[in-house]
Amino acid sequence: MIIKSGDHTVLLSCEGGSILGWQWRGHWILGPTRMEKVGDDFKLRGMTHWCYPNFGKAEGLPQHGFLRESLMEARRPSDEFAEFRKSFAAIDGFPWESRVLIENGIYCGDSEHYDHLTSSMTITNTSYRREYKTLGDMPILPALHPYFCVEPIFCAIPDSFRHGFLGKFLEPKYTVNCDVRFFFEPA
Repeated sequence: MIIKSGDHTVLLSCEGGSILGWQWRGHWILGPTRMEKVGDDFKLRGMTHWCYPNFGKAEGLPQHGFLRESLMEARRPSDEFAEFRKSFAAIDGFPWESRVLIENGIYCGDSEHYDHLTSSMTITNTSYRREYKTLGDMPILPALHPYFCVEPIFCAIPDSFRHGFLGKFLEPKYTVNCDVRFFFEPA
């Protein structure tokens, strides 16, 4: 899926609601996503993705969680915005049920505001109260894993990352939101 605004083009994937690439006038800012040989295997590199339920290694879970390899439902797409949703049932290594919403948008500012790409993730613990006594609060350590393309023509700076619940436990029926905004100003 492609979203555009002004001279900006963003390629998105239904796999984890990931950003495969962000270009300004043909110059890469994030990405591009590509396959690279690492040892005997090929690995995907350059994809900016949300890590859920964990960033890094966690016992019984893939590194950076399972969201980036999960097919999400695309909803409410427009020229400048796309939303992806997925409900997760309990799995081996992560017995909690949850709902995840990823929103990506590209916005062109006026002369007083910078162009920017926004990506946000909203997580809701949908485990029931009866399970709460057995499972306890849902442990989460979500994060956005960006891949910047280094070219001298631009400057992309992560501005805000609200993370008050990172590395915390999420009670049933509670929701947490993480936002990252990349401001853009040509050098």
